[in-house]
Amino acid sequence: MATMPKPVPPIKRIEHFADQRDEMIVTTLSKGRREEVEFFSKRDIRIVFDFAEGTPFQKASEFLVKAGQIASSGPLRETVGAGEQYHYRVHAMKGTGPSADPTIIIQG
Repeated sequence: MATMPKPVPPIKRIEHFADQRDEMIVTTLSKGRREEVEFFSKRDIRIVFDFAEGTPFQKASEFLVKAGQIASSGPLRETVGAGEQYHYRVHAMKGTGPSADPTIIIQG
């Protein structure tokens, strides 16, 4: 009997601009649906989750996104709870653009 493939988790794409538009980004992820994120940018960026709040993801608290590519978040940590908010910074790798403070909100 063949093994059944694992279901692919729902993935939300977050496009970053490495400018003030990133301040407006609020993404809601469902823990129950096991949603994940793929970060995308047309510029090289570094995404860093605030140390005090931590990261909602099992994989890492920092993601490097090359221009035109994606960085996958991986699954949410088991300990994240509904209603929790996670703020992170978006830093342009080149130039002196301002960092932004987008938010991820966890739903049950």
